[in-house]
Amino acid sequence: MSDDETQKTPAAVKIVRSSLWENSKIILFDQQYVSDAINTDYMYKWTAATPVFISAQTGSGKNNFIEEVIIRQMVKLNGKILILSNRIALGRQEKGRIAKLMDKIAPRKDSYSREVEKRSNAPEWLDELEDFGVVTVKSYQGFLARENNLADHYDFIIFDECHFFLADAKFNKYTYRVLDTILKRYPYSIRLYMTATPDEVVNPILKAEYTNIPSNLDVQRRVTPIGLKSLPEGQLHWDVEYSNYTLIDYNICEQCKPLNTQKHAYKYGSVEERHDTYETYNKYSSIIYEFERDYSYIDCKYLAVNKNECSSDDEEESKTKSKIINQCQPLLNLIKTQIDDAAAEKSASKVNKEKWLIFVANKDDGHELLKAIGSEHADYIDAGSKKDSVYVKICNEGKFEKKVLITTSVIDNGVNITDPQLKHVAIFVFDKVSFLQMLGRKRVKSNEKITLYLAEQTERRLSYKLKENSEVLKRIRRAKDNVEEVIKEIFEKDNVFFYTGHGFNSNSLTHNRFLEGKLKCDIAFLEKLLKSNATDIQTWKDDNSHKLTYEQYVQELNCKEKNIEEIAEDIYSFEERTIIEQLSWIGQEDSFNKSNYLEDLSAENEEETKENINKFLDFIESNAEKEKIPDDGSEASNFFKEKGMNSQKIAAFRIKFTELYRNAFEGRSKEKIKQGYGKDVIDDRFKAQLLPYEIISKSVKLNSEQRSQHNTDKPTMTFWILKNTEVNEE
Repeated sequence: MSDDETQKTPAAVKIVRSSLWENSKIILFDQQYVSDAINTDYMYKWTAATPVFISAQTGSGKNNFIEEVIIRQMVKLNGKILILSNRIALGRQEKGRIAKLMDKIAPRKDSYSREVEKRSNAPEWLDELEDFGVVTVKSYQGFLARENNLADHYDFIIFDECHFFLADAKFNKYTYRVLDTILKRYPYSIRLYMTATPDEVVNPILKAEYTNIPSNLDVQRRVTPIGLKSLPEGQLHWDVEYSNYTLIDYNICEQCKPLNTQKHAYKYGSVEERHDTYETYNKYSSIIYEFERDYSYIDCKYLAVNKNECSSDDEEESKTKSKIINQCQPLLNLIKTQIDDAAAEKSASKVNKEKWLIFVANKDDGHELLKAIGSEHADYIDAGSKKDSVYVKICNEGKFEKKVLITTSVIDNGVNITDPQLKHVAIFVFDKVSFLQMLGRKRVKSNEKITLYLAEQTERRLSYKLKENSEVLKRIRRAKDNVEEVIKEIFEKDNVFFYTGHGFNSNSLTHNRFLEGKLKCDIAFLEKLLKSNATDIQTWKDDNSHKLTYEQYVQELNCKEKNIEEIAEDIYSFEERTIIEQLSWIGQEDSFNKSNYLEDLSAENEEETKENINKFLDFIESNAEKEKIPDDGSEASNFFKEKGMNSQKIAAFRIKFTELYRNAFEGRSKEKIKQGYGKDVIDDRFKAQLLPYEIISKSVKLNSEQRSQHNTDKPTMTFWILKNTEVNEE
């Protein structure tokens, strides 16, 4: 098949073999169920020679495919499966589901479900339960600590929420080591990587696959699909490259259609022999099942950053002092109104019973929000809450009791919250992978809608994040050049380096290779958003930096050319562009509308808004022309030269107008304006506020004396006059 060749299949939109992504094969699907799309590929096309990825939105049936299809098949074949999951909460939910399934299809005297139920009141005891017959369930975090309890071989290894390898690399320095150990120990297992957020992680995993799989392996064992391993001798014949196989007079499955069928006469007699040829994925470096996303169930609202946050010059304060209460005030007011109305029984509507899920970036923010809302109506959980009843209830039942749950990333992976009363989700984490995982915790039913609250970010915040990431990357590169130099930095809780051997032997010093990849991704993203010249962007580019990201490539395959144009700075503030960026993560960047900002209706904010509006109106009035503007002709030209704003004054007016307008009507922070609104935008802003003003622009010829007066060498200059349409009317 050529690089651009496309062929039709019953389930797929189209199949493309690409020269990008290390010669991977990407199969594109619309919004169909995973098990229906994959069909029988897992039995007759997947092999240990080619890693498999499933890239699908949360709620699309990834886990159902594992539990209802692969596990059932392995019970029939007496095979073995290892499932690796991220957060402990995810593992606990999986164990509950798998226990019920195994009791149904492979019951034993001591019920699996009874064992899970017995341990559910002692969560740590439940975490130690890993054996479910043909299925072993482990967390990534606990894999290295208990790898001696593993079987010698697994037919399938499932890497659930595989974005873990990069996403957790900043605080778990062993994520690369987990994958490295598995690849070296289980080269004959079919490896399935599943995630809703594949963009950052596909290429790093592929590189690890090709680096760490041992050589000198049994080729036949590596390339043979699991559904063929028990065939009678002589029935299976491979082509030279082990890409396709031919079965002789043997029907494997009605759903698995051969590439072609040929009839061959026996050497003796007239009976014909049937040869069916089937495809495998052995010739590809990976197979990726890519499913279309649909976030149309989401209605977005925005939370503006506090106006004074960007104006502070205190760098230490900006790093340490939490700003979440100021930014959350409109949201807190909304929650309080619902609580008050419910308490007063003013409304029998379902609105007052609606629940909220709020994701915060750190513990300090979480505790501040809990204090603001009150523990009567809200709970807070983080990594230290795994024994708490709130956390256990989420794991066991997929719901929480109080109106508001505030949480860190402790439940951002794979945990299902199915509570129909959960209608509001707020995310204060500015990272695409984390954001989409957090959003996916709420499982929606058909026709269900939720409101998502997006938080603005400031240049100061993101510049600090960029600086942090850059410093860690510099440490890693310095260690590569001079290991001895960083020995003195190593201590027990270091989150970057660790020793593979015993003692402080410099030869055994290493770091998480996935951390380096994650840092490069984050730095490139932040530099692009900030358009920062503070760091040499070339420093962070690797050998594949000229290629499209996985996400961009899939957009091309879908024929959805997405022109990522620079957003005009004279129309949107930096903070607004961070909202548009988050909207783009769910395909709604074109829906940005300033009317979706929640307003802070507190008395203090109302007074400040009035003051800002008065400042804006005073500025406009002081710059507006009081006299009637003459009609065209020499009189008008002279009037513009005498009364109008020249190019220097226009530039200053644009910047000041933009600053005052944003403070007065958009709740903008006191950010530095680089250019300001243009004429058309200014006129639109006047119309939006029903103000009787407009900019009149006129190009006027200048003589030599006038050119000198206006500091220009050009023979003409454009002048502006701010016209009061009421004063200038006849």
